[in-house]
Amino acid sequence: MPADDKQDDVRALRDELAKLSADFATLARDLRSLGLAAAGTAQRAADTEGERVRTAMDEAISDLRRHGEETLRGAKASIEQKPLFAVLIALALGFILGRALGRR
Repeated sequence: MPADDKQDDVRALRDELAKLSADFATLARDLRSLGLAAAGTAQRAADTEGERVRTAMDEAISDLRRHGEETLRGAKASIEQKPLFAVLIALALGFILGRALGRR
């Protein structure tokens, strides 16, 4: 094989390697951009879900507070209407709890 043909082959090979190197650099940039976009999408989804959970928890706490206040008002009304009965119930519960806890 003549020397000129060898030099042409080496130049062609170098050109192909340079193109391949440029293609890899482009691929790396594209992959990085894709990764950043996916991370941003995941972060937005997590933020949205976190806000939804936070809102649901706030509503549940509000409902529990409201239910507790209603129960307390009902208990107070019952005690005011029948104080002797309330005292007897309290004594009975105290006796039962005392017996149950005294066995330990």
